[in-house]
Amino acid sequence: MLTCMNRFIRLNCLATLTLLTLLIYHPVHSQTKIPDTKITVDVNGVALTQLLDIIQKKSGVSFSYNPNKISSDQKINYTAINKTLTAILNDMASQFALKYMLVENQIILKPEKKPEKKPTTQNITFSGNIKDKKSGEALIGATLIVKELQTGSVTNAFGYFSLTIPKGMYSVSCTF
Repeated sequence: MLTCMNRFIRLNCLATLTLLTLLIYHPVHSQTKIPDTKITVDVNGVALTQLLDIIQKKSGVSFSYNPNKISSDQKINYTAINKTLTAILNDMASQFALKYMLVENQIILKPEKKPEKKPTTQNITFSGNIKDKKSGEALIGATLIVKELQTGSVTNAFGYFSLTIPKGMYSVSCTF
């Protein structure tokens, strides 16, 4: 009887270990790409959030986004006839300046970062050496101020200064 019981326990343990091994090494299938479901959407004068709700109901894929970062109040018109969800997302991304990615069966929406505007004014570098008029000696620590810009510079150990400022006419003062 004891031998049968030991054999039963061993078989039970072996079956349990086999099952656990299969569960551990069995690949987990999650959605790694946006479904190719074709849907039709035709809305006029709705908020972006309402459009996303409609697309979510028709496609079965949920959206996640921060309403404070995406302009969801603006009323929009949007039409997509028998288009894939990917095509609709690409279209919306370009129209509404959005980025999207699929994470754990949700489409995450983020605002597209706007490129930094380059300054329209041309900058110049104003530089030189400040010396004592009588001796010609370099003045270390002399202060140069551009009054209109409320900025300035201090000379280095050689009496040299350098300042990058917008091109224009300014009043400059120097103190030592």
